[in-house]
Amino acid sequence: MQALAGYTGWKFEYVKCDWSNCFDKIENGHIAKPIQVDKLLSILSEIIREQD
Repeated sequence: MQALAGYTGWKFEYVKCDWSNCFDKIENGHIAKPIQVDKLLSILSEIIREQD
């Protein structure tokens, strides 16, 4: 995540929770908005492709 933060300029806050609870929080916008999660996954995919 630190590498991604350096790549994007974003700041991340780590949130501890179990998978289903975190997923509910994402869906409800309490941790991140769903569009932010989509952007994050897109950027991660791009970084992985660049490394291959």
